[in-house]
Amino acid sequence: MHFLQTSLLRLPIRNASQDDGIRIGIHLFSHWVAQFRSWFGPAFDGDVLRLDYAELIAEVQAAFRPIFAYMGWEIPEEVATSVIKTHSFLATSGGRRRDVETLHRLYDELRYTTENLRITSLDQFRGYTVAGMFLVNFLSSYKEPHPLLRHHNTYNSYADTIMPHFFFAVGFALQLGAHKPIPRLVKRSLLLMLVAALVYWPTGGWRIWFQTLTHIAFTTLWILPVLRSSVRTQVLFMAGSSLLHVGLSAWFWHDWSRLQKVIDGGPLGFLMWTVPTLMGAMACRWVRDQNYRPMATWGVVLMLVGYALSCLTNGGAVASPPFVPPWHPRDMWTMSQQAASASYLYFSAGFSLLVYRLFVWWDPQLPLFRTLGTNALAGYILAGYTEDLIKYAVPGPWWLSFSLFFTLTWAVLLLLERKGWYLRL
Repeated sequence: MHFLQTSLLRLPIRNASQDDGIRIGIHLFSHWVAQFRSWFGPAFDGDVLRLDYAELIAEVQAAFRPIFAYMGWEIPEEVATSVIKTHSFLATSGGRRRDVETLHRLYDELRYTTENLRITSLDQFRGYTVAGMFLVNFLSSYKEPHPLLRHHNTYNSYADTIMPHFFFAVGFALQLGAHKPIPRLVKRSLLLMLVAALVYWPTGGWRIWFQTLTHIAFTTLWILPVLRSSVRTQVLFMAGSSLLHVGLSAWFWHDWSRLQKVIDGGPLGFLMWTVPTLMGAMACRWVRDQNYRPMATWGVVLMLVGYALSCLTNGGAVASPPFVPPWHPRDMWTMSQQAASASYLYFSAGFSLLVYRLFVWWDPQLPLFRTLGTNALAGYILAGYTEDLIKYAVPGPWWLSFSLFFTLTWAVLLLLERKGWYLRL
C-alpha cells in the first residue's frame, strides 16, 4: 500500500512541467510543515522512546537497535538487515539516501520558496528604479530639464541615485537566493557578462562594456565568498573593499580613470559597488526577520559617512551637500558616479536603504512598478532600442518624446507580463 501511494504521488510530479512540478512540491511541502512541527511540540513523559528523524535517515540499521532493545526483542543482525533492505521506505519508494546536511539544505530551499515567492516591496522598489532609469537616461541628451535629472560627475544628483538602487536590489535578490549552489550563481554572472558584451561592446569596445550589467556581474562574483556569511563579516568585507579602492585611487587609479574617461568606476568599480550590493543583502535579512528598525539607522549613518568622506576634498574642507553643485575642485573624494568614489557610494547606499524602507512602509502595490520591477532586465535592454527609435522618429520637445518612449516601453513590458514572459538569468 505504501508503495502504491508513493508511486501515485510521484507520477504527477514526473509528468508535470518544471513550473508545475515546483508548484506541486510547494503545495505538498506547505502541508508537511504542519506535520514536521507537530513532531517537536509535545513533551513526552513516562515510558516513551523518543527518536530523532535525522538519526533514522542517517543510519537506518543502527537506529533500529534502540527500538529492538526498548521492545525487548532479540533480533539477529542478519535478519534485521534483510528486513530493512526489503521493507524500508527508501527501498519501497525508490528514493535515494541523502545525508542530513543535504536534507537541511533542501528544507531551507523549500522554506525560502514558500516564504519568499515574491517580496512585493522589492518589486515595487525595483520598478521605481527602472522608471527612474528611463527618465534620467532619456533626458541625458537634452539640456532643458533640471540639472538634478542629469549626471555631472562632480556632485550627487537625483540621476546619480538610480544606479546604486539597482545594485541594492541585486544584493537583496542575491541574499534571497543565497541557498542556491555557488556554481549556479557564478554561471548567472558569466551569462550576464555575455549579455552585457552583446548590448554594449558593439558601440565602443571595452570602455563601453564596463557599464551597469558588467559591473553587476563582477560585483556578484566578488561578494559570493561572503554571501552566506554573517552581517558582521559582510560589513568587514565591504569596508575592506572600500579601503582597497581608496588606496588604489590615491596611488594611481583615480587619475588614470579620469584620463581614460571610464564609466561608473571602470574595471575596478566593483570594489565600491560592493557597498550598495551588500547593504541590499543585509536589508534582505532584516526584511526576512521582520526587523525593520536597523534599515533607517544604517541608512542615515551611511549617508553621513558618505558626506564626511566628501569633506576630505582638497585636504579637508566643508564640501557641498548632496544634490548641490560643488564649490571645490573635483578630486578622489568628490561624490562622482563616473569614478565610483567612496563618498558617492556610501551616501547612495544609505539613500537606497531609506528609499527601500519607504516602500516597505508604504507598500503602494502600483501596477506600473510591478510590471517594470518584475522584468527589469528586459526593460533595461528594451529601453535602449525604444529610446533611439523615439528620438529618431519624434524629434519634438523632450517631454513629448519622453512620454511616447515611456508609454511604448511600458506597453511592451506589460504585454510580456500578460504572456508570462520574463527575461531572467
